[in-house]
Amino acid sequence: MGEQPGTPDPEDPNREEPEVEDFGFLTAGHAYDSSLSLELGEVEHDPEVGKRAFDASIPALNAALLAYAHALDDRQGRISDALRRPETAHKLFTASGGVHAALAELLVAHEVYTGEGLPEVPPDRSGSDELTAPDHWAELVAANESTGDADDTHWPRPTELGATVVLDQVIHQTPAQFLRLDTAQVFGNGVLLMVDCVVVRGVREDGLIWFRRSNEQHGNVELSLELRDAETGAPQPCAPHRADGNVGPHCYTLNHQFWIHPAPEAEELAGTLTVHDAIGPDGTAEPLEVRFRLDTSVLREAAQRIRTFGHREPGT
Repeated sequence: MGEQPGTPDPEDPNREEPEVEDFGFLTAGHAYDSSLSLELGEVEHDPEVGKRAFDASIPALNAALLAYAHALDDRQGRISDALRRPETAHKLFTASGGVHAALAELLVAHEVYTGEGLPEVPPDRSGSDELTAPDHWAELVAANESTGDADDTHWPRPTELGATVVLDQVIHQTPAQFLRLDTAQVFGNGVLLMVDCVVVRGVREDGLIWFRRSNEQHGNVELSLELRDAETGAPQPCAPHRADGNVGPHCYTLNHQFWIHPAPEAEELAGTLTVHDAIGPDGTAEPLEVRFRLDTSVLREAAQRIRTFGHREPGT
């Protein structure tokens, strides 16, 4: 087959190499089908070069995101097995690397174009600095005190130092996970119940697999709590208050607080604690429901140790 006119012979040693569009330190062509490749180093401000590079990086990032979306579609959105066995998910990690690379190119191009990094959300400067003056501060305190009673149902009273009761009641335990009723802080308007959820590192999980499971997946773990009077079945209102997670080399610990309002009058509470989205070493994440009983006599006894301060009278 003859060569097309104007097409250089690839075996001709005298052929001229096609010119590559040059953006200064940015050149065309990338392993992830991006339009740019970066040679990271000192970034010089060049608006003309940076504008062309920035414009070219936008469709490159869009293409990388579409490629990653297709890779996710092929796996029906499930990547837990890929994180545990990366060698079986070459397409997914190639597409993911493409997104990281394209985003990095866009950020560098932005800096060349503008002379600055991509700006973050600026702090709210709509308020006046004069609000920090003593008289304005006093007005805010007075306003908070006037509305304090209206918020008395949603969190512990700010004028009380609650009495702490150590429960240390393990309600579920397996080699992979356990749940514990840790402590309860008793206030005049309710009880703050602390629950520990501990997810244990699998015996066959190496450091990399555990890092991915604990850091990239366990942040989605959620706990929900339902309480009832154990005798009558009447519901006891409670709601999530706050949660803190901590990753260690051997386990992931989620400390969850639930606000129980009003203070329970039942002699015993029947509870159902549900764990959502806790992915195990085998990649499964079925919801876990655990039922337990809580004797409230220790909570009523602790109410005598509540410390009250401020302008609120004890017992009000």
